[in-house]
Amino acid sequence: MKLGVLAGAFNPVTRAHLALAEAALAHVDEVVCVTPRVFPHKEFHGATLDHRLEMLRRASDRYRVEVTEGGLFIDIARAFFQWGKYGQACTALRAAEQTAPQELAAQAPVRTLARNLAALAPPSTRRDAAHLADRIGAYS
Repeated sequence: MKLGVLAGAFNPVTRAHLALAEAALAHVDEVVCVTPRVFPHKEFHGATLDHRLEMLRRASDRYRVEVTEGGLFIDIARAFFQWGKYGQACTALRAAEQTAPQELAAQAPVRTLARNLAALAPPSTRRDAAHLADRIGAYS
């Protein structure tokens, strides 16, 4: 199953957001709009989180709406892991590794996530997850 993630503040939800979600459905089996509860780098003004989630849900029933505690790849990986989407969690961690490798190695909770992913992922993902965990020093 291919899962597409459209992450953003959605403040406000725009036609462009909806067009991106619709376009993604031509390439993936499911689209999840993920909005962070807080962004570490900016403050929210305008619509509340609940209002933004409601706007997204009312706009279409063709995608899922989820909340994560932050807007970073690591937080998205945690959310995928919690949802049992281990392949997508591994992909998000690899993206984080490419974008900010120091973030992965420096944070003990991320190393724990990588170890857990390597242990619990299905065989199709386990090898990649184990290599990632090894690269970031999760077994040290």
